[in-house]
Amino acid sequence: MTGVDNYKRYNFSASVDRNIGKKVKIGLNMYSAYSQTISSSETVRQAYRLNGLSDMYNEDGSLRVFPDDALGNVSNPLIERENNQTELLNLHVFGNAYLQYQPFDWMTFKTTFSPDTYFQRTGSYAGKDSKNGKGQAANATAGNDWDRSLSYTWTNVLTFDKSFNENHSINAMIGTEWVKNVSEGLTSEVKGFSSDHYKFYNLAAGTTISDLASDYLQDQWMSYFARMNYTLKGRYLFTVTGRYDGSSRLAEGHRWKFFPSAAVGWRITEEDFMQSVDWVNNLKLRLSYGLSGNNSNVSPYMTSTNIDNLYYVFGGGTPTTASVISNMANRSLSWETTKEWNLGLDFGFLGGRISGSVDLYNRRTDNILMDRVMSRLNGFDSVIDNVGVVDNRGIELSLSTINVRTKNFTWRTNLNFTANHNEIVELSDGKLRDEANGWFVGESVGSVWTYKHIGYWGMDEIDEAADYGLVPGSVKVLEVNGDHSSTNADKVIIGNRFPKWTGGMTNTFTYKDWSLSAFIYTRQGQLSYSQFHWTTALNDNTNFNHMNLNYWTPETAATAEWHRAGITTPGETDAIMWQETSFWKVGYITLGYDLPKKAREKLKLNKCHIYLSCQNPFVITDYKGWDPEAADKATDTSYFMTRSFVLGLNLSF
Repeated sequence: MTGVDNYKRYNFSASVDRNIGKKVKIGLNMYSAYSQTISSSETVRQAYRLNGLSDMYNEDGSLRVFPDDALGNVSNPLIERENNQTELLNLHVFGNAYLQYQPFDWMTFKTTFSPDTYFQRTGSYAGKDSKNGKGQAANATAGNDWDRSLSYTWTNVLTFDKSFNENHSINAMIGTEWVKNVSEGLTSEVKGFSSDHYKFYNLAAGTTISDLASDYLQDQWMSYFARMNYTLKGRYLFTVTGRYDGSSRLAEGHRWKFFPSAAVGWRITEEDFMQSVDWVNNLKLRLSYGLSGNNSNVSPYMTSTNIDNLYYVFGGGTPTTASVISNMANRSLSWETTKEWNLGLDFGFLGGRISGSVDLYNRRTDNILMDRVMSRLNGFDSVIDNVGVVDNRGIELSLSTINVRTKNFTWRTNLNFTANHNEIVELSDGKLRDEANGWFVGESVGSVWTYKHIGYWGMDEIDEAADYGLVPGSVKVLEVNGDHSSTNADKVIIGNRFPKWTGGMTNTFTYKDWSLSAFIYTRQGQLSYSQFHWTTALNDNTNFNHMNLNYWTPETAATAEWHRAGITTPGETDAIMWQETSFWKVGYITLGYDLPKKAREKLKLNKCHIYLSCQNPFVITDYKGWDPEAADKATDTSYFMTRSFVLGLNLSF
């Protein structure tokens, strides 16, 4: 995309299973992936920021670092791609080894050890001839960061599977699981390189250490669990499960909790009265209730006070090392728990031509774990806390159909649909509003609480706009309390960060040895704070190349999309930065061919599949930025959707 972006990936997997006698089985599975990504985060951003009339070259044919003399923060993208690069290396290796012992045909014991290791190195260099370098060697910056993690899981499960005549069947399981996670990292940044030769490989060539930090994290998880499934007459199903989990991430005295669940099922098609209904081949009703726990939002050591060292200069003297508290400890941090009812129906009709499931759920999450924003007077911006109670209600639908099936041709369709509504039921300390976090009892967690855009001040409203310190063409927002100023009292909920519903559809067509499949998905009804608008439609509208919007003028006042260009008092621009980001995307279109059986036999192949795939070929959206899915991501740190073509070959012998 930029002439430098490059991605390479290498995968390797292997598995071995072996029987030792009649009762013992052992196995080993391993998967590894190595990838390299080279990118230049500023190249594309500078390309769209730069005025199209700027001259990229000097008179002697050399590239200009800053093509527009008036703009020292918009660099030449042709130089940026060579002088501002990041290389990301990833190595991920995971697998498992197991031993299975079956002393009786109705009893099995299995112990599994699953290690997972991950290594990432990020090397970055911005030379003097880059946006950040500004032509000065003292500003040339190199960084070399690395992170390493190792986790391992040891699971032991004893399973009983026994039937008593044709009416009763019991499957029971008891087990333990131990998880340990260890990670460490190092961050380093050095400035002042007289030469671009070393890039980030020789930090000692720099003159000033601007950042040096390291970290080490460790946590453990222990679980004891049991489950029993009982089937009566092959049609009435009962399940009872219990887990007792402990996590070192939580506060002492709150680390252990018991999570029970139960479920019943009814295979309606197994009843005698359904035997004559031949067009229904599967009908199963399910009902479940359970309690589950979560602490994934909590980093290790958040329940204790941690110390960082910083430099502080007294007067004009030598910097002095100072120790500061880096976080507010929460010594009452406990499990986030979710109670859920689920009612489901599995169905199949017309000999499997139509099949799917419908699930209705109602979840109540207590002690929800989130970062709670607080006043800086406490010494910190936020603290991880159990902040309240949230309800989630929704529906999930999946449907598979065989629309056409002949001797040589088949057309299959898979559909999925999800709609969810969440609502804050209770906040900590009994509060009804938490404006710092934008949480309100009775509203969604993802509510967008801000000023409501109702238009732009017009030429006939000069005096009224002046009461707010604004001018014609400034953003006009809803005035709630009539005090002629924009305060929190004027903010309202204008929408939600979460979609009202999501869906996807895959169509697969096969004709003899050929196949064609296409996948489309959608998210509808969400708002995003558009970083693209924030970057390209700034209130001064003089620094960068700008979005092609219908800016306010006296002549376009009735249809304006954006405030008046060049004004220093645009008003509450947050009201227009929130953009509707609904979309429909075609995820992929893939054409494949399977080598016929006779040809495979000649080549001694079990399988030979050739395919050509186009990823992200189309997107349909009213959003005017790069990618509606990444609208709220910074334009220099996240890459947008790209269209790619893949030619592949799958062989098995």
